Amino acid sequence: MTAFLERFYPLSKMLKLRDKINNFDPMLGEAIHEVYLRFKKRVTKCLNHGLSKQVLLKNFYHALNEVNQGVVNNLAGGSFMNLSILKL
Repeated sequence: MTAFLERFYPLSKMLKLRDKINNFDPMLGEAIHEVYLRFKKRVTKCLNHGLSKQVLLKNFYHALNEVNQGVVNNLAGGSFMNLSILKL
């Protein structure tokens, strides 16, 4: 696995992909499920990003607009960011 990652995901490529995950922005008017699918696609493109689930969830949540954050908070039964990762 290490040889595969070194060959197809050198450090420079991994850092670019990780930067795209950390600086993810939804498109104007994009529905929440579309935002999630695009975010998930970015995460799966970088197998060795090294980001924890908590960081990924934080990046996704903070990229949402206020309306979509409200939807996510409502579905979570409170503040989404206060949920334990084990409950998700």
